[in-house]
Amino acid sequence: MKRVLNVCSMVFLMVFILVACGGENSKDNAEPNGKGENPTSDSSDITPEAEGSVSQFKEVESFKLEGAVTNINFNMNAEGDILYWGENNGGLGDDIRRNVWVNGEVKELDMDVYPQSSFLTPAGDIISKEVDREAPEGERHTIIEYDPRTNEEKRIPSGIEDIITLLPSHGTYIQDPNFYIHTETSPNRDDESRTIYWDMEKNEISNLSFLQDIKDEVGEITSYVHYFLNSDGSKVYGTAMNAGVFSHDVESGETRRLMETDNIMAHGKYTNMLTPDDKYLIYATNDPDASEIIITYHALDVETEETIELGNGARVFTLADGNVIIVDGNDVNLYSFEKEALETIHTIDLEENQKIDNVTVSMDGSTIAYGYRTKNDGDEGTTFEMSIWSNK
Repeated sequence: MKRVLNVCSMVFLMVFILVACGGENSKDNAEPNGKGENPTSDSSDITPEAEGSVSQFKEVESFKLEGAVTNINFNMNAEGDILYWGENNGGLGDDIRRNVWVNGEVKELDMDVYPQSSFLTPAGDIISKEVDREAPEGERHTIIEYDPRTNEEKRIPSGIEDIITLLPSHGTYIQDPNFYIHTETSPNRDDESRTIYWDMEKNEISNLSFLQDIKDEVGEITSYVHYFLNSDGSKVYGTAMNAGVFSHDVESGETRRLMETDNIMAHGKYTNMLTPDDKYLIYATNDPDASEIIITYHALDVETEETIELGNGARVFTLADGNVIIVDGNDVNLYSFEKEALETIHTIDLEENQKIDNVTVSMDGSTIAYGYRTKNDGDEGTTFEMSIWSNK
């Protein structure tokens, strides 16, 4: 059965689109480290729940929060032992606190250093950016890699001078090998729009023709193209909301249109929408004939250009084994490409006075975390909590 997104979820989605399309304030207005960006995993132990059975996931940790978990950057590392999130005081506004759960403890981070655009990689590092117009030339735009386990910070100046800000995110930044692709602002202004591709190991920056190639084929773009790098940085995939899905070969410079559609939604705030085996690009559509927003996820085979409908939900996560998890309401559902089926692996059980604020899943599929609120009786107000479940 198709599930209808509630109004709050739609507002969160629109907030994300705005964040994805623009930068944050800078001061004037972060592997070739052996951790691995795309760890492999045998998820054969992620089995569906039999009807009436007890979930294989057990709660391993829970703790109180100061406010609601927001929908901007709530994610885990691949193994599910590091959790990263932002909080506000329960409304729909921006993050006002940043936290990481690591080594079984919660640490609060500096929002000025790790703002809403920062995120946690599968390898367990927090990636952020810094703009300092007063720094020496070549050091004004910096990516920060912070390991919350050791408190070690690696700063990587980009050498890119004539841009507004860097915006690393899921899919645009990979660690092993280390590549970054930058979506330049003002995509329909020929004098400004470009695609910056940074080979961080060689410290080489080039301008790809990808964005201009898309515009040459479809004309004006109605929103920012969302980019996703494959596992070795040799190909870039882009989704344009009014045009479809495109690929670009970095070495040859060839751009191809893989699918044409004007019904594709901006997603990617929780995960790289390209599966780690580089086989499928996951994308979302909205039923244009429905009176409410209904999000359906699909998988595009980037080689055969065939599509598979996966199911409905509000959040999607690509897994290390190449499969996909879709969160639909309180149900955490696994889509297996081998079985060609979507099945529930866990249902979040809450009381009537409780509500989920956000859900995330680790890349190996072993761990589920969710922030939720409880509306208490009388003058006790609302309390906020985090719950972490694992099948390990």
